[in-house]
Amino acid sequence: MAKIPGQTSTISLLISSFWTISALFILIVGHLVWVFIGYGIMTNSNALLDLEAFLPMLSEAQLFTLAGLAIVADIWILISQHKQKNQHKHKSQHKGNP
Repeated sequence: MAKIPGQTSTISLLISSFWTISALFILIVGHLVWVFIGYGIMTNSNALLDLEAFLPMLSEAQLFTLAGLAIVADIWILISQHKQKNQHKHKSQHKGNP
């Protein structure tokens, strides 16, 4: 069966879905770790133990790794948005728009 131009393959959809789900997991759980760390600091308790009880499949080291990856992802997103904003600004200046 011939492929329609522009149609993506099933393998590429599976790969992109895997990366999307992985990125969302890192961002959600990583930021949740930061929230629990902040809560633990404010209440002077070890709130991270509560998160470990809620997510028993992840160890403390894995939670800290996800928190670090979430910060790296945040920085990456900020840099890419900044580059994109500068590219749009640069294009509008060439067209004569302020």
